[in-house]
Amino acid sequence: AALSTSAFINIWDGSTDIALERLHRAVRLSPLDFLMPWMHASIAHAHFHAERYEEAVSWAMKSVGARDDIDGMRVLAAALGHLGRNDQARMTIEKLQMLDPILRVSSLERVLGPYRAERLERYRAGLRKAGLPE
Repeated sequence: AALSTSAFINIWDGSTDIALERLHRAVRLSPLDFLMPWMHASIAHAHFHAERYEEAVSWAMKSVGARDDIDGMRVLAAALGHLGRNDQARMTIEKLQMLDPILRVSSLERVLGPYRAERLERYRAGLRKAGLPE
């Protein structure tokens, strides 16, 4: 849990490679952890903020596949939006809105945490492209 939490702090401050190192270590140390979908979503976030959108999609799919992980769905939709995979992005947004009907681009900060402004804007841009209402 400590490795995962500290990794997300690294994601917020832009140290995505350090975050990935910590998250992969956490996965190796606790392969049956009930937080695994969250760790996979965190790995997806790190790749997303490193602008490796295909890798972000791959890890987010692991998160979403395990259960309807809302963190994984948000980053999946944003990455798909940046990749121009519009049909998949819209389908993900539809499912995301069923789980979180009040989520909007303008309210994203309430669920994400203290991202740097440029990283938050990249996230918003991806979700806009995916079809999340403003």
